Amino acid sequence: MTGGVERLTRRSRGPKSRSRLGPERFWPGGPGSLSLRRRLLRPCPYSPGWLCPDSDIFNLTLLSSFSAEIKMIQSALLILISALSCEVLSLTCYQCIPETSVQCTDQKVNCPTGQCGNMKTTAYMGSTVLVNMVMKNCSLAQHCVTASVNFGITKTTISNQCCNTDLCNAQRKPEATSNTPNGLQCYTCNGEDCSSTLDCVDEEDHCIKSAVGVEGQKLKMKGCATKSFCMGDLSAQLAQSSTVVGLSCCTGNLCNGATIYTQNFLLLGLLLAFTTLH
Repeated sequence: MTGGVERLTRRSRGPKSRSRLGPERFWPGGPGSLSLRRRLLRPCPYSPGWLCPDSDIFNLTLLSSFSAEIKMIQSALLILISALSCEVLSLTCYQCIPETSVQCTDQKVNCPTGQCGNMKTTAYMGSTVLVNMVMKNCSLAQHCVTASVNFGITKTTISNQCCNTDLCNAQRKPEATSNTPNGLQCYTCNGEDCSSTLDCVDEEDHCIKSAVGVEGQKLKMKGCATKSFCMGDLSAQLAQSSTVVGLSCCTGNLCNGATIYTQNFLLLGLLLAFTTLH
Protein backbone atom coordinates (compact mmCIF):
# COMPACT_ATOMS: atom_id res chain seq x y z
CA MET A 1 0.00 0.00 0.00
CA THR A 2 1.37 3.39 -0.92
CA GLY A 3 0.28 6.91 -0.25
CA GLY A 4 1.51 10.35 -1.06
CA VAL A 5 0.76 13.27 -3.28
CA GLU A 6 -1.18 12.93 -6.48
CA ARG A 7 -0.80 15.35 -9.36
CA LEU A 8 -4.31 16.37 -10.17
CA THR A 9 -5.60 18.85 -12.68
CA ARG A 10 -9.10 17.45 -13.16
CA ARG A 11 -12.14 19.52 -12.47
CA SER A 12 -13.61 19.02 -9.03
CA ARG A 13 -16.20 20.67 -6.89
CA GLY A 14 -14.63 23.53 -5.09
CA PRO A 15 -15.71 26.40 -2.86
CA LYS A 16 -18.84 28.34 -3.68
CA SER A 17 -18.60 32.10 -3.83
CA ARG A 18 -20.64 35.03 -5.05
CA SER A 19 -17.53 36.63 -6.43
CA ARG A 20 -17.51 37.12 -10.20
CA LEU A 21 -13.73 37.08 -10.32
CA GLY A 22 -12.77 33.59 -11.45
CA PRO A 23 -9.33 32.03 -11.24
CA GLU A 24 -8.56 33.12 -14.80
CA ARG A 25 -8.20 36.69 -13.48
CA PHE A 26 -5.37 35.52 -11.25
CA TRP A 27 -3.68 32.88 -13.42
CA PRO A 28 -2.78 33.51 -17.08
CA GLY A 29 -4.49 30.79 -19.11
CA GLY A 30 -6.51 29.67 -16.09
CA PRO A 31 -5.47 27.28 -13.27
CA GLY A 32 -5.64 24.29 -15.61
CA SER A 33 -3.28 25.74 -18.21
CA LEU A 34 -0.29 23.73 -19.40
CA SER A 35 2.20 26.27 -18.06
CA LEU A 36 0.70 26.02 -14.59
CA ARG A 37 0.47 22.23 -14.63
CA ARG A 38 4.17 22.04 -15.45
CA ARG A 39 4.97 24.16 -12.41
CA LEU A 40 2.94 22.16 -9.89
CA LEU A 41 4.24 19.76 -7.26
CA ARG A 42 8.00 20.03 -7.52
CA PRO A 43 10.30 19.27 -4.55
CA CYS A 44 10.72 22.22 -2.18
CA PRO A 45 14.40 23.24 -2.22
CA TYR A 46 14.06 25.39 0.92
CA SER A 47 11.85 22.93 2.80
CA PRO A 48 13.51 19.50 2.50
CA GLY A 49 11.10 16.64 2.89
CA TRP A 50 8.05 18.41 1.46
CA LEU A 51 6.42 18.57 -1.95
CA CYS A 52 5.33 21.99 -3.14
CA PRO A 53 3.67 23.38 -6.27
CA ASP A 54 6.99 24.95 -7.39
CA SER A 55 10.20 26.48 -6.08
CA ASP A 56 9.44 29.74 -4.23
CA ILE A 57 5.88 30.15 -2.81
CA PHE A 58 6.85 30.26 0.87
CA ASN A 59 9.30 33.01 -0.03
CA LEU A 60 7.94 36.05 -1.90
CA THR A 61 4.48 34.74 -2.78
CA LEU A 62 3.21 34.35 0.79
CA LEU A 63 1.32 37.49 -0.24
CA SER A 64 -1.19 35.31 -2.09
CA SER A 65 -3.94 33.48 -0.26
CA PHE A 66 -3.17 30.21 -2.01
CA SER A 67 0.41 30.18 -0.79
CA ALA A 68 -0.83 30.90 2.72
CA GLU A 69 -3.09 27.86 2.55
CA ILE A 70 -0.20 25.67 1.39
CA LYS A 71 1.65 26.96 4.44
CA MET A 72 -1.30 25.79 6.52
CA ILE A 73 -1.04 22.35 4.93
CA GLN A 74 2.61 22.07 5.93
CA SER A 75 1.82 23.29 9.45
CA ALA A 76 -0.93 20.71 9.86
CA LEU A 77 1.44 17.92 8.89
CA LEU A 78 4.15 19.21 11.21
CA ILE A 79 1.72 19.29 14.12
CA LEU A 80 0.99 15.59 13.73
CA ILE A 81 4.63 14.64 13.31
CA SER A 82 6.16 16.79 16.06
CA ALA A 83 3.91 15.33 18.75
CA LEU A 84 5.38 11.85 18.33
CA SER A 85 8.75 11.65 20.06
CA CYS A 86 8.20 8.91 22.63
CA GLU A 87 9.42 5.37 21.90
CA VAL A 88 6.93 3.60 24.18
CA LEU A 89 5.72 0.38 22.54
CA SER A 90 1.95 0.24 22.12
CA LEU A 91 -0.27 0.45 19.04
CA THR A 92 1.18 -0.52 15.66
CA CYS A 93 0.30 1.82 12.80
CA TYR A 94 1.26 2.38 9.20
CA GLN A 95 3.49 5.38 8.59
CA CYS A 96 3.81 7.00 5.17
CA ILE A 97 5.02 10.61 5.06
CA PRO A 98 5.52 12.19 1.61
CA GLU A 99 8.99 13.63 1.17
CA THR A 100 10.59 14.77 -2.09
CA SER A 101 9.13 11.95 -4.20
CA VAL A 102 5.57 11.75 -5.43
CA GLN A 103 4.81 8.67 -3.33
CA CYS A 104 5.89 7.15 -0.05
CA THR A 105 5.96 3.54 1.11
CA ASP A 106 4.04 2.23 4.11
CA GLN A 107 6.16 1.27 7.10
CA LYS A 108 5.03 -0.23 10.39
CA VAL A 109 5.77 1.85 13.48
CA ASN A 110 4.95 1.61 17.18
CA CYS A 111 2.73 4.48 18.33
CA PRO A 112 2.48 5.65 21.95
CA THR A 113 -0.42 7.97 21.13
CA GLY A 114 -3.18 5.35 21.04
CA GLN A 115 -4.43 6.41 17.60
CA CYS A 116 -3.47 5.63 14.01
CA GLY A 117 -4.12 8.47 11.57
CA ASN A 118 -4.79 8.65 7.84
CA MET A 119 -4.73 12.32 6.91
CA LYS A 120 -5.80 13.85 3.61
CA THR A 121 -5.26 17.48 2.66
CA THR A 122 -6.78 18.96 -0.49
CA ALA A 123 -6.11 22.44 -1.88
CA TYR A 124 -8.33 24.08 -4.48
CA MET A 125 -7.80 27.03 -6.78
CA GLY A 126 -11.26 27.96 -7.95
CA SER A 127 -12.91 24.64 -8.85
CA THR A 128 -9.65 22.88 -9.73
CA VAL A 129 -7.91 20.49 -7.33
CA LEU A 130 -4.25 21.48 -7.26
CA VAL A 131 -2.92 19.39 -4.38
CA ASN A 132 -4.16 16.10 -2.96
CA MET A 133 -1.84 14.99 -0.18
CA VAL A 134 -2.20 11.81 1.90
CA MET A 135 -0.14 10.99 4.98
CA LYS A 136 -0.29 8.06 7.42
CA ASN A 137 1.16 8.28 10.91
CA CYS A 138 0.54 8.01 14.62
CA SER A 139 -1.95 10.61 15.80
CA LEU A 140 -3.22 12.30 18.92
CA ALA A 141 -6.93 12.25 19.70
CA GLN A 142 -7.21 16.05 19.43
CA HIS A 143 -5.87 15.90 15.88
CA CYS A 144 -8.53 13.46 14.67
CA VAL A 145 -10.66 16.18 13.09
CA THR A 146 -11.97 17.49 9.81
CA ALA A 147 -11.17 21.14 9.16
CA SER A 148 -11.74 23.60 6.34
CA VAL A 149 -10.66 27.16 5.57
CA ASN A 150 -12.17 28.90 2.55
CA PHE A 151 -10.95 32.26 1.24
CA GLY A 152 -13.16 32.22 -1.85
CA ILE A 153 -10.74 31.78 -4.74
CA THR A 154 -8.76 29.26 -2.66
CA LYS A 155 -9.84 26.61 -0.21
CA THR A 156 -8.07 23.95 1.84
CA THR A 157 -9.66 20.97 3.58
CA ILE A 158 -7.91 18.71 6.09
CA SER A 159 -9.38 15.38 7.18
CA ASN A 160 -7.62 13.08 9.63
CA GLN A 161 -9.39 9.75 10.03
CA CYS A 162 -8.27 7.93 13.18
CA CYS A 163 -8.63 4.41 14.56
CA ASN A 164 -7.22 2.49 17.51
CA THR A 165 -6.45 -1.07 16.41
CA ASP A 166 -3.20 -2.42 14.98
CA LEU A 167 -2.58 -1.39 11.34
CA CYS A 168 -6.09 0.03 11.01
CA ASN A 169 -5.00 3.06 8.96
CA ALA A 170 -4.22 1.10 5.78
CA GLN A 171 -7.16 2.58 3.84
CA ARG A 172 -9.21 5.75 4.06
CA LYS A 173 -12.96 5.50 4.51
CA PRO A 174 -15.07 7.06 1.73
CA GLU A 175 -15.85 10.72 2.37
CA ALA A 176 -19.04 12.53 1.40
CA THR A 177 -18.69 16.29 0.93
CA SER A 178 -21.80 18.06 -0.26
CA ASN A 179 -20.57 21.67 -0.45
CA THR A 180 -24.05 22.66 0.69
CA PRO A 181 -24.48 26.29 1.84
CA ASN A 182 -25.29 26.38 5.56
CA GLY A 183 -26.75 29.89 5.70
CA LEU A 184 -23.68 31.65 7.10
CA GLN A 185 -22.12 34.43 5.04
CA CYS A 186 -18.69 35.98 5.54
CA TYR A 187 -16.74 38.71 3.83
CA THR A 188 -14.01 37.72 1.38
CA CYS A 189 -11.35 39.70 -0.46
CA ASN A 190 -10.85 40.22 -4.20
CA GLY A 191 -7.57 42.06 -4.52
CA GLU A 192 -7.98 45.39 -2.71
CA ASP A 193 -11.70 45.02 -2.10
CA CYS A 194 -12.86 43.01 0.93
CA SER A 195 -16.56 43.86 0.60
CA SER A 196 -17.64 40.77 -1.39
CA THR A 197 -19.57 38.03 0.43
CA LEU A 198 -18.96 34.30 0.50
CA ASP A 199 -21.49 31.54 1.22
CA CYS A 200 -20.07 29.15 3.82
CA VAL A 201 -20.70 25.43 3.24
CA ASP A 202 -21.05 22.26 5.28
CA GLU A 203 -19.38 22.67 8.71
CA GLU A 204 -17.87 26.10 8.02
CA ASP A 205 -19.57 27.82 10.97
CA HIS A 206 -17.07 30.64 11.62
CA CYS A 207 -15.86 33.68 9.70
CA ILE A 208 -12.12 34.20 9.58
CA LYS A 209 -9.84 37.13 8.88
CA SER A 210 -6.08 37.03 8.67
CA ALA A 211 -3.14 38.63 6.95
CA VAL A 212 0.18 37.41 5.69
CA GLY A 213 3.18 39.60 5.18
CA VAL A 214 6.76 39.52 4.01
CA GLU A 215 9.29 42.30 3.49
CA GLY A 216 6.85 44.99 4.55
CA GLN A 217 4.01 43.90 2.26
CA LYS A 218 0.71 42.69 3.69
CA LEU A 219 -2.30 40.96 2.14
CA LYS A 220 -5.60 40.63 3.99
CA MET A 221 -7.56 37.39 3.62
CA LYS A 222 -11.14 36.80 4.73
CA GLY A 223 -13.54 33.92 4.39
CA CYS A 224 -15.15 30.93 6.12
CA ALA A 225 -13.66 28.31 8.44
CA THR A 226 -14.74 25.40 10.61
CA LYS A 227 -14.70 25.55 14.40
CA SER A 228 -12.12 22.76 14.38
CA PHE A 229 -9.76 25.01 12.42
CA CYS A 230 -10.37 28.12 14.51
CA MET A 231 -10.15 26.45 17.91
CA GLY A 232 -7.48 23.82 17.21
CA ASP A 233 -3.70 23.62 17.42
CA LEU A 234 -3.34 24.60 13.76
CA SER A 235 -4.69 28.14 14.15
CA ALA A 236 -2.70 28.60 17.36
CA GLN A 237 0.51 27.66 15.59
CA LEU A 238 -0.27 29.89 12.60
CA ALA A 239 -0.96 32.82 14.94
CA GLN A 240 2.65 32.53 16.17
CA SER A 241 4.09 32.41 12.67
CA SER A 242 6.31 35.28 11.55
CA THR A 243 4.47 35.46 8.21
CA VAL A 244 0.91 35.33 9.57
CA VAL A 245 0.53 38.76 11.16
CA GLY A 246 -3.09 38.41 12.20
CA LEU A 247 -5.58 35.54 12.50
CA SER A 248 -8.96 35.59 14.23
CA CYS A 249 -12.35 33.89 13.95
CA CYS A 250 -15.84 35.01 14.87
CA THR A 251 -19.42 33.73 14.72
CA GLY A 252 -22.37 35.42 13.07
CA ASN A 253 -23.17 36.66 9.57
CA LEU A 254 -20.55 39.02 8.12
CA CYS A 255 -18.79 39.35 11.48
CA ASN A 256 -15.34 39.56 9.87
CA GLY A 257 -15.84 43.12 8.61
CA ALA A 258 -15.82 44.71 5.16
CA THR A 259 -12.90 46.95 4.22
CA ILE A 260 -11.33 48.46 1.13
CA TYR A 261 -7.63 49.15 1.59
CA THR A 262 -4.65 50.31 -0.43
CA GLN A 263 -2.29 47.71 -1.86
CA ASN A 264 0.39 47.63 -4.53
CA PHE A 265 -1.93 45.96 -7.04
CA LEU A 266 0.70 45.63 -9.77
CA LEU A 267 3.07 43.83 -7.40
CA LEU A 268 0.28 41.58 -6.17
CA GLY A 269 -0.74 40.71 -9.73
CA LEU A 270 2.82 39.76 -10.65
CA LEU A 271 3.19 37.61 -7.55
CA LEU A 272 -0.05 35.78 -8.28
CA ALA A 273 0.82 35.29 -11.95
CA PHE A 274 4.26 33.83 -11.22
CA THR A 275 3.42 31.87 -8.06
CA THR A 276 6.03 29.27 -7.18
CA LEU A 277 6.40 27.08 -4.09
CA HIS A 278 9.45 26.37 -1.94
